Amino acid sequence: MSSSSSLKFFSEAKILASEIVTELLDVINSNDEIADNHQQKYNIFDEAELKNFTNFIEKLNLMSDIFKRNSMKVAFFGRTSNGKSTVINAMLRDKILPSGLGHTTNCFVQVEGTDSKDVYIIMEDGSRNNIQSLGQLAHALSKVRLSSDSLLRIAWPKVLCPLLQDDVIFVDSPGIDLSADVDKWISKFCLDADVFVLVANAESTLMQTKIHLTRVQVKQQHLERCSAFLVDELKVMTSSDVGRRIFFISALEMLEQYVNISRSSSSCMQKEGFQERLNEFAYFENCFKECISKTAVKTKFGHHMVNLRDMTDALTTSLESAFSERTQQHNELECRLNEILNSNQGSHAKMELTIRQASEELKHKLLSTLRREMRQLEGIIDEYDRVFNPSDLEVMRLYRKDLSFHVEENLSKNLHIKFTPMAKNILVTAGHNMIESIKYLLPDEKQATLDTCTKPLLEFEVIYNLNCSGLCSDFMEDLEFHFSLGLSTLLTKFIGSSHMTDDELTDTLLKKTTSSTKSLPFASKSAIGVLAVLSLFAKLVGSRFIFTCLSLYGVVYMYERVTWSLKAKEKAFKRQYITHIREQLRNVMHILCSNCSCQIERLIVSVLGLSELDTLRKEIERMVSAYQEELAKHLQECKRDCEVMDQLRATSLSNKSSLFNISNHLERFKAKFIS
Repeated sequence: MSSSSSLKFFSEAKILASEIVTELLDVINSNDEIADNHQQKYNIFDEAELKNFTNFIEKLNLMSDIFKRNSMKVAFFGRTSNGKSTVINAMLRDKILPSGLGHTTNCFVQVEGTDSKDVYIIMEDGSRNNIQSLGQLAHALSKVRLSSDSLLRIAWPKVLCPLLQDDVIFVDSPGIDLSADVDKWISKFCLDADVFVLVANAESTLMQTKIHLTRVQVKQQHLERCSAFLVDELKVMTSSDVGRRIFFISALEMLEQYVNISRSSSSCMQKEGFQERLNEFAYFENCFKECISKTAVKTKFGHHMVNLRDMTDALTTSLESAFSERTQQHNELECRLNEILNSNQGSHAKMELTIRQASEELKHKLLSTLRREMRQLEGIIDEYDRVFNPSDLEVMRLYRKDLSFHVEENLSKNLHIKFTPMAKNILVTAGHNMIESIKYLLPDEKQATLDTCTKPLLEFEVIYNLNCSGLCSDFMEDLEFHFSLGLSTLLTKFIGSSHMTDDELTDTLLKKTTSSTKSLPFASKSAIGVLAVLSLFAKLVGSRFIFTCLSLYGVVYMYERVTWSLKAKEKAFKRQYITHIREQLRNVMHILCSNCSCQIERLIVSVLGLSELDTLRKEIERMVSAYQEELAKHLQECKRDCEVMDQLRATSLSNKSSLFNISNHLERFKAKFIS
């Protein structure tokens, strides 16, 4: 990997990590928005999930702020005068930072690249100064001293240093043995550093005469000590990797060499082993360029990627659960909505059918009861006892009126006794069936109240309105004596016209016996024919037999005539009245049953309020009316809930798709930058 590509490695990782954080923030904000709008009503997420969302947002915002920094910060630290500034100068190929004998960095100095060709420094107050004043500001021997917790920023042209061209920042720190507050200073300026470089002077405790003789032993000693520090104490790497993170270089010698080359001055005398040290420094720089990129990615993004993976998994689990619950809620609401719509329509049809069936059954029962009672009219009329005087018209008028009232009162009473219990039983059964057909649509607290709606049915009383006075208004009794064996009576029985008046009977007889009363020759011929038949009959049976029959006929006539008393006339009157009232009741029986059926239908509608028969229903009972309004609102609410569920499900699907993409990005990031 070239130096340029090594340093761009970090930038690519930073861009991808920022994209992952942004996408994950969008998903969480979407869930947070759903929770704000619908959590109270639908309880989409539990309390732990909502708390996680808040924590995730805080962490992601912090990550986003960290990833927004477009540079890679490398912090150098170590004891005072151990060569931190010298190493940085050697890597930058110039004496940018004060270094050397007697020079000590007593504040934090940050070297960053700039596209400008001018070199300048930026003070903490934001003011800029020429680079020539650097020695006065940063050097410990300067007359103007900066405090150790100050930061001095140096803007160095990127064209003068390849390392600065890829947004690398070097931070030089005061010696860690300079003050007890060094931890605070490091937390202030170096806590967000991507790479830390520990600089130690391997020759600081040796005499110059012993350096050459003990170089191998010193190197081995420091290698062991640094390995133990990185592996055992800091635990940042393994024993197999630590050898690639420790370098022995001569920074001061390399700096002098680079400075002489850049100034085109003659090279100073090269000491023994210079080429070896030059190669070691070049190896260090190459490893540093590659190491700072990969190490920065791991230190800056590795832990965050683990957190992002945990967040993604937690969000995926939450959304899977929410999506499953939303789908279930959606299906339940949709089924409930369809059930209510279908049941609400079907219940009306069922109730209308129940009303019709109850009406038809009651009509049939009433007809049967009326027929039975009509066959028992004789008993009702025989119980009637009032002064009977056919010769007094006023007495007869009152007699007829009171008899009609007596018949109507007793007939209604008998119908009430025999028909009303059956009617109530049928009505209550129909009412319960109608209630059961819609009861399940009502909330539990209203179902018990609905059961009380059938109580008025137990108090139901049918108004029969027989109106016997009206039915018998045209009744005219015939109290004239009629011999039971008379020709007109026998003819009446023969033609089945027991209900005919005398005038009708006379007309019938005339029609049967003669074609016209105006045809006298034809009538005379008929009389002669009858006498001829009687004469022939007398010759055949004998005159004594005929005389005996006539005598018996006369005795019967005289008996009936003698017994045709006031009592007999009253019996005849009642018999004629019974015949007349029966005929009239037969004529109006279906009308009476229809009126009763309408009463029953109106009763069911007014009491239960469960049908929408346009012609019968005028007012809906208060409780059912209120429920219907509530049902309509619930239907609208169900529709809105289904719409919300569709939106939530669509959002959940979108978020699940986003989380799947984020998961793929994390795997790609891990494979490319972490592994």
